[in-house]
Amino acid sequence: TDDENYRRPAYYDLEQRTFEVSDVKIPIYIEGKALRYVLIMDLMLESSNRYIQAFFTENKGAKAYMIYDRLHNSLEPVVPEFPLEYEGKQVIKKRIQQELNKLLREQGIEGEFNNILLKNILAG
Repeated sequence: TDDENYRRPAYYDLEQRTFEVSDVKIPIYIEGKALRYVLIMDLMLESSNRYIQAFFTENKGAKAYMIYDRLHNSLEPVVPEFPLEYEGKQVIKKRIQQELNKLLREQGIEGEFNNILLKNILAG
C-alpha cells in the first residue's frame, strides 16, 4: 500500500532528461538601424522523459539542428532591453518552450519540455 502512494521525486533521472543547447540566436529589433543584431543564448532544456534527450543528443547532437532551425525560423525579433528584464526572460522561455513542444509533436515524439533555463545571454 505504501508502494501505491509512492511518487518519484521531481529530480529523479534529471541528468538523463536534461541537455544543453549552445549559441541559439534570436534577432534583435533596433528602430532605425540597418545592421542585424542578435541575442546569443545558451539554454538548458529539461524534458519529461529520457527519450527526448537521447533523440536530440545521440550521434554527437546530429539532430540538434532541428532545435536551432525551429527557434531561428519561428522567434520574432525582440526589443534589446526586454530580454534582460525578469519579465522578458519569462516571455522568451515560454515562447521557446511552446516552439520546442510543437517540434516534438510534429516529430511524433511523446513528452514535452518541462523547463527551459537561460544559462547565458550575450548581445552581439
